[in-house]
Amino acid sequence: WYDARFEWTESSVDSFKQAYSISQKALALDDSIPDIHVILGVIHLYQGQHEEAINYGERAIVLGPNHADVHAMMAHIYRFSGRFEEALDMIKKAFRLQPNLSVDHIWFLMEISMCHFCLGRYEEAVSLAKQYRNVAEGLGNTDVIWVHYLMLTLNYMRMGLEQEARDALNELLR
Repeated sequence: WYDARFEWTESSVDSFKQAYSISQKALALDDSIPDIHVILGVIHLYQGQHEEAINYGERAIVLGPNHADVHAMMAHIYRFSGRFEEALDMIKKAFRLQPNLSVDHIWFLMEISMCHFCLGRYEEAVSLAKQYRNVAEGLGNTDVIWVHYLMLTLNYMRMGLEQEARDALNELLR
């Protein structure tokens, strides 16, 4: 899934097929693991099958009600399915379940910032983008700072702050 999602492969289609096949095999071995269901959910999401994605994601939540990563992935599924309020609720729950952000969980801040962006809450999204950068730097994870500039660029444009958006975009491109 990561290979296909981030285009680290020559064929995203083949990688999605392989991820789906592996997930189906894992599901056949043990259908009680929430991670398998949520991965199947995001596979369907990126193939434009939103209802199927939501069904898998919701099943993952039932199986893992205290699993922060599953809630965060479900937020991602909801957001890309246009269900922004539900996405926001889901990512907030992920934060309650995993309040200490690590390198593995910093993307929760990106997800909540993007939820606010999608809901037109640009100032909140900018604040979260800045928090994202501070946490990333605090964790020594400067490889992901570009996400901060992407979020700033998007939000500043919507806020009508064209110069700030240009500056953020220049930093993103740099």
